Amino acid sequence: MQVLAEPPPWDEKGEYNWKNVEVFMETLTGGLVKVGKKVPLGEVLGGGKVQVLDDLVKLMVVPRERREAWMRSGKIGGGEGSEGGEGGLWGVGVRCIL
Repeated sequence: MQVLAEPPPWDEKGEYNWKNVEVFMETLTGGLVKVGKKVPLGEVLGGGKVQVLDDLVKLMVVPRERREAWMRSGKIGGGEGSEGGEGGLWGVGVRCIL
């Protein structure tokens, strides 16, 4: 199964497709780490640098063209207006059994 193989129903502009997005995770120190699309999730989590809270990790999926504006917007951790829409952010909670 490939994530974003089909466009999400709310993505009217077609910005969220596999070739056009970048994925980020929050680090333990509050920073961001860019996650390569071909890097296994277990490898990222095994590095001990990303935040895992209650066995959940947050993936922030951002259209490449909107990355800089998203980082400047202050909506990096999600929150009001950050999913889809103007923030250019699609957050996904993934439960991890550690």
